[in-house]
Amino acid sequence: MDMRSPTAPVEIKGVSKRFVRADDNSAKPAGHAVIKELSLSIAPNEIVALIGRSGCGKTTLLHCLAGLVAPDAGCIQPHGLAAQCAVVFQDHRLLPWASLEQNLLLALRARKTLDRKERLRRVADMLGALDLAAFAKTSPSALSGGMAQRAALGRALLQEPALLLMDEPFASLDALTRADMHDLLLALQARSPRTILFVTHDLEEAVKLADRVVVMAEGRIIEDFPIALPRPRDLDGVEIRTIQRHLRGLVSHRGESTPNSHSINPINGGVSPC
Repeated sequence: MDMRSPTAPVEIKGVSKRFVRADDNSAKPAGHAVIKELSLSIAPNEIVALIGRSGCGKTTLLHCLAGLVAPDAGCIQPHGLAAQCAVVFQDHRLLPWASLEQNLLLALRARKTLDRKERLRRVADMLGALDLAAFAKTSPSALSGGMAQRAALGRALLQEPALLLMDEPFASLDALTRADMHDLLLALQARSPRTILFVTHDLEEAVKLADRVVVMAEGRIIEDFPIALPRPRDLDGVEIRTIQRHLRGLVSHRGESTPNSHSINPINGGVSPC
């Protein structure tokens, strides 16, 4: 099934993941349960932020969606979603021996129906949208951190993924560059909408970018908070500051592990069993 249709939601249903210790030889289930019967529905073209303390399972959930880790229980729908995901990591992971143009062309390698001329055109268009056209023949080592991360985002978008996954993609950037990346992402989303799930520890980033902020603790969702505010959002506005304080309180509370009344998906009231 091709997930690139704008009408296809992403459904995570009862997913659990436990990492077993290497020294555990017992037949009983052991190790650390990172995700515990987690369910989440993401609407088409929605931007969802995952926040929570380190170790709560955010990155593991992204890895399950991307097919990098297999869940122990539950399912992710539609089937075959992992093959149609693109991932942007905290580090840009550009090939150091290849030019910027060559790095982005890698994203189109599997598109056998495109001839080289069309691939070059698409890469040139993306570099233009990223304000990197003048650096097409430049190696990653000659780029700033922000430029390299823009290229990594463009490489992911060139794949036309059904689901764009981002794991703290702007965390290593300075404040001004990070703000520029936020604006770029929103501009690209307005130009060509797609479903996005991203992990962040930056609450300001979450409320600026996301349509919903999902708070995790101890492998579970403890709150699913919709942000129905128009963009661009005034980060100094009373509403945004109130939301940030609320989310900060949830993330700071170590003992929270039981989903509350806000943990039900506001789009469809939850998901059905697999």
